[in-house]
Amino acid sequence: MSKIWDELLEKSKELGIYEGERQGRIEGERQGRIEGINNINALNSILIKAGRLDDLTRATSDPDYQKKLMAELLPSA
Repeated sequence: MSKIWDELLEKSKELGIYEGERQGRIEGERQGRIEGINNINALNSILIKAGRLDDLTRATSDPDYQKKLMAELLPSA
């Protein structure tokens, strides 16, 4: 009986660890999406305030250009 109980306990621990890791990934992805949205909004705001509407337009369709602008204008992002 003890061996079965030990195996059951071990499987329960493994399941708990797996579920904790899964929930951590989900939360990390959620936070990453929020951070990404905030960065894009900050970039857009900077470009609008600076009158750089051509850059804003291009950034919406060119991810590489958007990354370049973010590195230039939001170095902490």
